[in-house]
Amino acid sequence: MTAVILACLSGFCLGALSVGTRFAVRRAPSILAGSFVMNTGAFAVVSIVALAAGVSASDIDIEGLWPFLAIGAIVPGVTQMLYVQAVRDTGAARTQVLMSVSPLIAALLAVALLDEEWSPLLIVGTLLIVAGSMALAWDPARPVGYRRIGMVLAGGIAVIMAGRDTATRWALTETDSSVLVEAAATLLAATVMTALLGVVLADRPPDLGALRAAVLPFGAVALLMGAAYATLFGALERGGVTLVAPLVGTHALWSVAIAALLLRRNEAIGRRLIGAALLVVAGAALVSAVRGEDGRVTVAEAAAELAEADAGVDSGAGPARGVYVYRTEGSEDIDTLLSPSHTYPDETVLSVRGTAGGWTERWAPLEGRSTERDLCSSGRGLQLLRYLEIHTFVFNEDVRSYECDTDALLLSAASEPGVDSSFTCDAGHTRETWIGGLVSRGPDPLADGETVIHLRFDTVLSGRTAGTSVKELWLRERDLLLMRERVVNESATDTAIGDVHYAESYTLELHDPTPAG
Repeated sequence: MTAVILACLSGFCLGALSVGTRFAVRRAPSILAGSFVMNTGAFAVVSIVALAAGVSASDIDIEGLWPFLAIGAIVPGVTQMLYVQAVRDTGAARTQVLMSVSPLIAALLAVALLDEEWSPLLIVGTLLIVAGSMALAWDPARPVGYRRIGMVLAGGIAVIMAGRDTATRWALTETDSSVLVEAAATLLAATVMTALLGVVLADRPPDLGALRAAVLPFGAVALLMGAAYATLFGALERGGVTLVAPLVGTHALWSVAIAALLLRRNEAIGRRLIGAALLVVAGAALVSAVRGEDGRVTVAEAAAELAEADAGVDSGAGPARGVYVYRTEGSEDIDTLLSPSHTYPDETVLSVRGTAGGWTERWAPLEGRSTERDLCSSGRGLQLLRYLEIHTFVFNEDVRSYECDTDALLLSAASEPGVDSSFTCDAGHTRETWIGGLVSRGPDPLADGETVIHLRFDTVLSGRTAGTSVKELWLRERDLLLMRERVVNESATDTAIGDVHYAESYTLELHDPTPAG
């Protein structure tokens, strides 16, 4: 949920930013001076936060910063003056609400250029946010000093901002700098571009008086801008554009709410505008309910969970303890309302921790989706003691803890290729019967030529949930480390609204046999 929280915080800061800009432009009407102060102040804010967070020279990838410099030169470099002009001409609330169309454009760009998936739930949520934005076009009330050109500017900025989000997401996945350094580089380029535009567009020497007048009002607004960019970059680092952009689009809600409190008379806040904001809220709620790439579990997070879960008892059997990274391909989906689905990241983590009788493996591709197995190796063979399956869709978390028979041997000491055995594991209302065993044993390139054991099981679910699955495991013989895994699940669960069908398919391949953490 980190990306969701950061995206919502960015939306709040942007909403407050528009109202603050409306106040600032009254006290210092020079658009050039105000834009320069805002960009400079925001750069200073993010730089200070980066230093306070302990960012060092080793966290800076100089060669990888050029995309952020290019992005910053355009947004907010060029667009900052257009934004201040739009707020002055059409009002803070209307500027922000109209600019909320950018999530739709950003999502289309991300799907087309970054291969992001756009589930029906995201589509509905994004369209609700956009509908709230477009409802403004038919609002007959106009703020004091209204000029139509402000609406045109706000719409243009929305398109450019959509491109910024898509480009930023791409750049964040291609570079190794700290995200705060990348945000600071973007704002630095914006500052330089604003200064250059000021020199080019001015028909006389720089107006130092206008610059001095802008320092206090626009300097205060710069605090919000710096916070908005830091949280936006943090969200885009952790989540896809299709998830982050709509949530950042809630700036319309905050702009309307704050303007209603502080600028009600001048902003002409009417019922239609309030209704538009409510549509934005509904859309944001739907988007927040979707767990996309935001749920990706990192090595650091898995290592922290592993350290916290360490009970201090360890039989010493099994693979080396730590966190392993696996190349991953797969997804899961259910056929309930709006058919939510989750695509697993290209790399996922599996943690191994010791227990009194053996070890526990926990694969967690996403927050809210995990498989945990308790295993034991003895003279009898490799035994599956229990396993825990967690699947989360929208607001529903399905947790099933299976306890296995005492003869639940994935591999017995007497196993022969092609000779199947069976056992059952029970989770209360659902039972899973496993049938299968050893397929082959031999050298494998993935294990540097070491012997690898290939196991395959066909399982049948019965009870409240009925279905079938195929589970294949490739284990390094000397320590039973998981080298590969292939799983295909199909099932139907009896619920109050009828059978809910679930499908999952994924493959894992070990990236590095040396564990982290």
